[in-house]
This record gives sequence, C-alpha cells and structure tokens, in this order.
Amino acid sequence: MTVTDKATAGPLADVVFEVPYSSVSQYYEYYGDAPAPAVYGLSCVWQTFEVGRRLEAAGHGPVRYLVDGRHVAAVTTTADGMDVYDPYLLHLEPLRLRRADAGPNGTVTAVREAVPFRSTGAGEPAPGRVRAVWTPKRNRLRLEYTRFSPSRGHHVVSRMFTFATDRVLGAVPPPAEVVRPLLLHPEQNNLSVRVVDRDLGLHELVYPLAASAGPPHRRDLLTRDNEGRWARHGRRDFDTSLGAIADTLAVSTSELVDFVLGGVDIYRRIVPADLEIAPYSLEDE
Repeated sequence: MTVTDKATAGPLADVVFEVPYSSVSQYYEYYGDAPAPAVYGLSCVWQTFEVGRRLEAAGHGPVRYLVDGRHVAAVTTTADGMDVYDPYLLHLEPLRLRRADAGPNGTVTAVREAVPFRSTGAGEPAPGRVRAVWTPKRNRLRLEYTRFSPSRGHHVVSRMFTFATDRVLGAVPPPAEVVRPLLLHPEQNNLSVRVVDRDLGLHELVYPLAASAGPPHRRDLLTRDNEGRWARHGRRDFDTSLGAIADTLAVSTSELVDFVLGGVDIYRRIVPADLEIAPYSLEDE
C-alpha cells in the first residue's frame, strides 16, 4: 500500500504532503540570521497553524488551538461537537467528534488512518492510526498516534497528547519571548526534517543532538525510511532515503545536509552548557 492509495484532498492532507515537518527551521528563525527557506518546512506547531490558516481561508473557521506543553492541535467547532486537525500525527482526514456518538461513559471516540502505510508480514495493510478520545464533561481531549511495528508485529504508541478543551492558545503565533525558551527544552534531543511523498511514503533525516562533540558533521546524520528502519551515514540505505527527501523538497542532497547541519550549529551555539540531552533511540520500528 502506498500513500497515494489513501491520499485525500483537503487542508489537512495538503499540509501533510506539502509542508514538511522540520524541527530545524525555527532555530534559523528565532536564533539565526534569517528565517529558513520555506521549502524545508515548519515545526509541528507551525504546521498546525498552516492548517488553520487554510481552513479559515476556505470558510471552515473559526479555528481554535488547543495546547499540550509544546504541542498544538487545531479544532473547529460544530453544532454537536468538534473536528480535530493535527498534521504532526499524519492523519489525512479530520477526526470528527460528535456528542451524539458518545458511549455509555460519556466519551466520544474517533479513529483515522495515518501515515505510514505499512504492511504486516502476511501482506495485510497496516496503516498508522490516530485515535481521539473526547470527554465533554471533563473538557478533555486525548490524541493517541500508533504505528505498526514490523519488528514487533503489532501497533505501538508513538505519540500521545492530552488537551484541556476549555483552554486555547491566546496569540497565533505566540510571541518570540514565549517560543525561544521552548526551543531549548531538554526533551528536544534531535533535529530533523520529515517528508511524506505521495508515492514513496515517509522519510526522515535526523541529527541526534547528543552526537559527538565539536562542529556538527554529516557522519552523525541518520535516515529513517517508511518501514521505520534506521540507516547511518555511509550506508546505501542512507543515500536512498536522503535522495528521496531531497527530491521531495526539490533541493540537492548537499543543500539538505547543509541546512540540517546549519541548524545544529545554531542550536549548539545557544544551548546552555549544563543542559542534559537524552540519547536518541536507534531501534528499528
């Protein structure tokens, strides 16, 4: 199964395909000399803002932004509930939550397929999933993103966020004095660029921030392919994924590498010397 088999039209799917996830770009914008070129994408929060902008431009607003720590999800309200949009979690259609669908315990659940679209060992489709659980009485919304793990043979939780639905982001985007400290949070243990190609699927270029000391070097770069397999610099699989990412972005591989290493250089110039950075997991999915 390919992404193309499940691709849908709409602001959410368009952002997933057209606006890559980049945890690198904001370091250029908030600590560098100039914003990053738009071709390299946006952070997860700014991806969500872009979905919201497109929704409102298409007449589907107003859009509210729910917050969980450093993460944001976009919500539009309906007469009987809400629709949820979170491009970082790679679902291509909104999660539609309606009070009329509430279960005996008062919660409302919705599930959507998500990238990556993988297959089991038996060849059965095994797409990612995003599950939304809304508890109106408690003003709580939980989003759970799972991916099929080829090595384990079942889905595993990759991300989970919990939002208070009665609290929304006040300023879009937040002021710089709010954003800058968040970029130095200790949970930020890598910088990466992730693309979703309509034919090739998911590919990611990653620089672990706990890599060797000294100036950032391309030997510390890693790639991850649609099946969740890691490849180190110097391997053929690394070059294949690197080329797929560069082609999707319409840049050269050297431009892509320079962009990521430049972001790492900015990070290392601004990070507090006593900040403990967790090691980055290199276990294949």
